[in-house]
Amino acid sequence: MSYYPPSAGFQGASQQPYPFGGAFTSGYPQPQANVSMPEPFSGGLAPSYPVPGSGSSIPSHPQSYPGGYMGVSPVPGMVSQPPVAMPSYQSAHMGSCASYPPQSSYPAFASSASVYPPMMGPGPAGYGVPGAPVGAYSLPPAMAAPCVQSGYQATSAVPIGTSLVQGHGTIRPHGMFNVEEDCKVLRKAMKGFGTDEKTIIDLISRRTNSHRQQIRNLYKTMYGRDLVHDLSSELSFKFKQTVLALMMSPAEYDAEELNKAIRYLGTDEETLVEILCTRTNQQLNEVKSVYRRLYNRELERDLIGDTSGHFRRLIVSLSTGGRREDGYVDIQRARMDAMELYQAGERRWGTDESKFNQILCSQSHAQLQAVFEEYKRVAHRTIEQSLRNEMSGELLMGMLAIVSVVQNPRRYFAERLHRALRGVGTNDDALIRVIVSRSEVDLVEIKHEFQYAYGQTLEAFIADDTSGDYKKMLLAIVRGY
Repeated sequence: MSYYPPSAGFQGASQQPYPFGGAFTSGYPQPQANVSMPEPFSGGLAPSYPVPGSGSSIPSHPQSYPGGYMGVSPVPGMVSQPPVAMPSYQSAHMGSCASYPPQSSYPAFASSASVYPPMMGPGPAGYGVPGAPVGAYSLPPAMAAPCVQSGYQATSAVPIGTSLVQGHGTIRPHGMFNVEEDCKVLRKAMKGFGTDEKTIIDLISRRTNSHRQQIRNLYKTMYGRDLVHDLSSELSFKFKQTVLALMMSPAEYDAEELNKAIRYLGTDEETLVEILCTRTNQQLNEVKSVYRRLYNRELERDLIGDTSGHFRRLIVSLSTGGRREDGYVDIQRARMDAMELYQAGERRWGTDESKFNQILCSQSHAQLQAVFEEYKRVAHRTIEQSLRNEMSGELLMGMLAIVSVVQNPRRYFAERLHRALRGVGTNDDALIRVIVSRSEVDLVEIKHEFQYAYGQTLEAFIADDTSGDYKKMLLAIVRGY
């Protein structure tokens, strides 16, 4: 049984709100038959919300948000809209209530193909200019009536705050997918003397995660052997690590990466922050469930045991999966939160870290966009500048990661990839994790952000820093087909 809430379609019903205000997505698309993708969203950033004090009227839905903000009575200036179903990822079966390409879930699988539009020019239509700043707190376009679906699913429309842009993965459903034939090809590639690495790269890099899970299951049925075990015994080093990452379900992969970040001597705080900052509440709940099944331990208990101080509180807050995920923007509340942040940092001797933790870990991404805009008016500096003045170490890194994900998630991942590739040596774990986890979500947009920010393609960086079959597999994923 899935723990995920209903997903919402996206068809442009102009009077209904977009309910999902900024949870980040990760996952793998699931192919379906006879589903085509319409013209992508062509507005770049969502329309800006009127700036307070400008004299612009603030539109509101005739039906008020019950109880106001988190149980507080509605106040003037609040953007109030009726609650609707909150999506986790776009549904695996889109039907007539959504127009974006089919996506995957784990554990549910499906077969057949989808039709994707060709990628033309510098970037997908509707994406806008890479690196462009996100506008003032604004509400994304309206959603069509929700359709009830389930599963840990990916979405091609990734709503983060106001930057609603269409995401494109480089790995897409294969139109001629035949699970039985794929099992035979893989078995032949590993049977006998030597291993046909090229065949393994060509096949696995061109199958979605849902297809790979079907291959994994049928392989055992056909041959009485575990495909992951066979691959592990036939391959080596970072090439093996990449292939095994692709063969795991998204929740299994996240759980393993979190465990690896805390089980060895020393803690990989950046990995903890990356995963916990960029998954939805329902994804985090499923990761915790899988973590419990795989390691017979509670994730929160392990996080507490391996971290300390204010950073521990930040990580625990992020892991609970309690962030608001609606699209409501309460302007009055944003002003109050901005003033509280100012008084907790710049206006006092010392810093009240708990206040920053409370607001940055609980508010929706759409609401945080508004808070950051109001903070600039109050403090006459950005929230990032204030954080750097008030905090340090892992806590500063975690807080800045939250701000970065809220403002531009694709730029955040481009920066993660650049840090993994630059300088002497390569952070292969981070490189593999970002490429694999985003390969069916928004890796196309991340590539554009990377080239815009660093003046060179992601493929060129990878080719310079890696080698052998490992390089071939990474390039096959990044380039797509």
